[in-house]
Amino acid sequence: PFSGRIANGRFNWNGQQVQLDANFPPEAHSIHGHGWTRAWQTGSAGTEMAELSYTHAPDAWPWAYRAVQAFRLGPSGLELT
Repeated sequence: PFSGRIANGRFNWNGQQVQLDANFPPEAHSIHGHGWTRAWQTGSAGTEMAELSYTHAPDAWPWAYRAVQAFRLGPSGLELT
């Protein structure tokens, strides 16, 4: 759910201390969230399209969320939403 780096994997939100693991050694910071290291589920898929989703249950990152990616091949190339 975040891009870039969270310095030392730590921040405060509304009085709550959030501590994340460093997830890209040797970086000391948390980087790029969860989706790039976790399994995604295939929704619909066909010869010219696929939809993938990732559902995050709260852990060290205390908020639940769902991310969806749709890939479509068209006459002008790949479209990603």
